[in-house]
Amino acid sequence: MSELEHLSTESLQGYAEGTIGAADRVALESHLQGCTRCGGELEEWRSLFTTLAGLPQLSPAAGFSDRVMARVKVHVPVPVWAPWLEGARQLAARLTPRTAGAWALASACITLPLLLGGGLVTWLISRDYITAQSLWVFATDRAASGMQSLGASALTGVMESSIASWLVTQARTLAASAGARGLGAFAVGIGGLTMASIWILYRNLFRTPTREAQHVTARV
Repeated sequence: MSELEHLSTESLQGYAEGTIGAADRVALESHLQGCTRCGGELEEWRSLFTTLAGLPQLSPAAGFSDRVMARVKVHVPVPVWAPWLEGARQLAARLTPRTAGAWALASACITLPLLLGGGLVTWLISRDYITAQSLWVFATDRAASGMQSLGASALTGVMESSIASWLVTQARTLAASAGARGLGAFAVGIGGLTMASIWILYRNLFRTPTREAQHVTARV
């Protein structure tokens, strides 16, 4: 190394810290013997390191880790049904009576139909030509007939709609173009998607998550 070349900052810093090898140290010391500029810069680095070493070592105060962890917010995944449950709770809170008069009115609205229905059933059973079994058979038969009529009306309305006609047309076109093998593959795909959908719904709606919270421990 010639006298006109000066040592780099990294070399002087490494020499002051003692992190350079023995061969490099000999070459640097040879240069420093005849270069006052590099010698002055070396003294500045040594003074800086001496000052830093004399600074007090700061340590966290007692309870520091507890205060840090108290401010940490861990995100908890919210189930998909939580908003619906919260909406139902708010609706129930709005519909719940808040005064004695409101409670009395609500009780009357619930009790009066029960009393009237119970009185009517008691009167019918008290007739000699009506028994409890025949009354039950009549009520269940009327309920089943009503449900069948309602279902048939809903199915008829759906089948007569333009959407049903469009779906039937598309299904016929698909069947004509795909053939039996294509329809089989389509049925297998639909079955796979259905099973995957059921699994996803089970994981998100019914299964209880078993995730362990990960915390950061601060060393004092």
